[in-house]
Amino acid sequence: MLFRSNLVVSPSVDAIQEFKIQKTLYPAEFGGKASALINVVTRSGGNTLRGSAVGLFRHDAFDARGYFDDRTRPVPVLRQQQFGASLGGPLVRDRSFVFVNYEGQRLRRALTQTFSVPSAELRAGRFSAPLCDPTTRTSAGCSTFPGNAIPRARMSPMALGLLARIPAPTSSAAVQNLLASEVEENPMHQVTARIDHRLSASDTVFARVTVYRVRHVQPFGTSALNETLVPGFGRVVTTRSENVALSHTRTFGSRLLNELRIGWLRAAGGQESPNAGDPFAASVGLRGVTTNPGDMGFPLVSFGGQFSPIGDPASFVSRNNTSLELYDNVVVDRGAHHWKFGGYLFRLNFNPVNPNGARGIFGFTGQWTGNADRKSTRLNSSHT
Repeated sequence: MLFRSNLVVSPSVDAIQEFKIQKTLYPAEFGGKASALINVVTRSGGNTLRGSAVGLFRHDAFDARGYFDDRTRPVPVLRQQQFGASLGGPLVRDRSFVFVNYEGQRLRRALTQTFSVPSAELRAGRFSAPLCDPTTRTSAGCSTFPGNAIPRARMSPMALGLLARIPAPTSSAAVQNLLASEVEENPMHQVTARIDHRLSASDTVFARVTVYRVRHVQPFGTSALNETLVPGFGRVVTTRSENVALSHTRTFGSRLLNELRIGWLRAAGGQESPNAGDPFAASVGLRGVTTNPGDMGFPLVSFGGQFSPIGDPASFVSRNNTSLELYDNVVVDRGAHHWKFGGYLFRLNFNPVNPNGARGIFGFTGQWTGNADRKSTRLNSSHT
């Protein structure tokens, strides 16, 4: 199930009785929808107790090395587990039935990425060519730092603090000099429970509850945003949803049927920082940024393409949305004529949160040093 372009419920195959895909000529009660319409009917219990279980397991111990893999290093981590079980049966024979389904997933796999990070010489403020001292700049020019080295006292505490978080290069190359391997994790849990009850020969009701939880750890950011975040900074995408459906169907003789359905959905979660709550700004004296513990972390720093950006992404979008829907359909059978009419009432509570730039955004261009390719100096910067 998609809610505002977010997957909030993914029914287990063992919990689906039937489904129907419609691309055109939607029924009136499903009007106003774009693209395809997918209707899913979940399974119900019966008079016989039945159950099933399923499992899929993969482990890197059974994987072969790739042709280009380093033979001195272990096989990249891959642990994939998908499992589930379902059980259905009677509560009261011929009247009440229950069906319960659980599905879980555990995924851990190694991801490898390359980055361009400052060398040990640049981190210490030592350059191979003369570098202008911005504080001495006049219309006639400027003085250079003695020995092409920036004094430690002139280095920004924020820059030193960020550099301490960045892994050292793994090669002597000027660019793409850091080869990093991190582990992606994507655990998921989903539970569906349904109860059907026959009130009388003319009345039936059912109630269904689905709970969905997923926490996707993306150590290098998300490919959907074309991100390549330096190790130590990434994204965690969470989804927490609860869906409740209630239905009452009543027949009036053989020619009239009324169906009442109520649905409620809550979808919360979103993008989070693995560094959320880190008091980095206070520790280095960075002012003008958020003091909200949930949004605290590291500023985003870019270097005009010379090095990979470092720090947390500028934006983490989260949500806490609810939806309430009420359907009532009436079907009338008059021989050669079948009439269907009804009403649809819904209420959406859409609450996105997007603290863009809350931790600060810095961009280095080389404007003050006169060297656009030497951006590890303390430069003028701006943050929001």
